[in-house]
Amino acid sequence: MSAALLPPSLSSIFSSSSSTSNPYPLHCVSPPFNLAASRPARSFLLGATASYSDSSDLSLVSPTSGLIVQALDQKLLTLLRQRKTEDAWIAYTNSPHFPSPTCLSRLVSQLSFQNTRSTFTRAQSIVTRLRHE
Repeated sequence: MSAALLPPSLSSIFSSSSSTSNPYPLHCVSPPFNLAASRPARSFLLGATASYSDSSDLSLVSPTSGLIVQALDQKLLTLLRQRKTEDAWIAYTNSPHFPSPTCLSRLVSQLSFQNTRSTFTRAQSIVTRLRHE
C-alpha cells in the first residue's frame, strides 16, 4: 500500500523507510482459549443410556463410541461446509446422537438461509429439541 494514499497519521506507520521505527510492532497472539476443546468427552452419552430400553446393552458407552460420535459430527460438518444442506439434514435426522453445537448452529443457519416454509420448520425443530435437551 502506498504511503501517499494514507492519511498523515497512518503514512508514517506504513512507510517503507528503514529509518522509521514502528512504535507499535505487530506481535503474534495466541488464539483465544477454546473452552470446547478443554472439556472432557460429551456427557450426552450417559443421558442417552438412561432412556435406553435395554439396560444390559452398554454399547453406547463403549470406548469406541466417542470416536463414532466424532466421525458422525465430522461427516455432518463436512456436508455443511460443502453447503449440502439437504444431505446434512438427512444425516442429522439419521444420527443416533445429538450433534455438536457447531454442527447444529451451521445447520440451523443454512436451513434458515434457504427461506422456505419447510426449511424454517426444520430449523425450528432443531431449536425446539435444543430447548428440551
